[in-house]
Amino acid sequence: MSVFLSASSTASNGILAGASTDIKATYSPKEFVFLLQKKPPYPSNIIVEGDVNLTGSRGLTSLPEGSTIKGNLNLSGCTAIRSLPERLIVEGDVILSDSGLASLPDWITTLGPLADGKARRIHVDGIKLPKAYREKLFKAYNRGGIEVRLTTGDGIDAFLLARPTTQ
Repeated sequence: MSVFLSASSTASNGILAGASTDIKATYSPKEFVFLLQKKPPYPSNIIVEGDVNLTGSRGLTSLPEGSTIKGNLNLSGCTAIRSLPERLIVEGDVILSDSGLASLPDWITTLGPLADGKARRIHVDGIKLPKAYREKLFKAYNRGGIEVRLTTGDGIDAFLLARPTTQ
């Protein structure tokens, strides 16, 4: 299940209107989006059962520390977000293109293929990353099992197709 939150979405337009405010650990993608519309602090150790697509959510400034997303995470065009939590687990693809991220946590460079063996997509094109971090992404790509899309130092977008996993 995927959920899409446009920049103008609010609880008043039907996204989980009347949803419970009880603190819980497991959320559907819709419930998670609703939770993000509130001000922190967020509950700890959130588990989201599905894909989270926050494309273009310009008001999004952070994600809860210690969260697990059991699907893909798409933050493309989220221009207000500056960093990701160090304790965030994403079990699917990580799409961060053209976001406002000024840095990335180290866990992104340790990702491998998806649980089913398919290549994991890591898209960071449109983000100005330091050369050392781009080199870490290239090393992760060379280990195999991931697809990397990034912007090189010259401003050129590079798309690296998945390679077979190396042992």
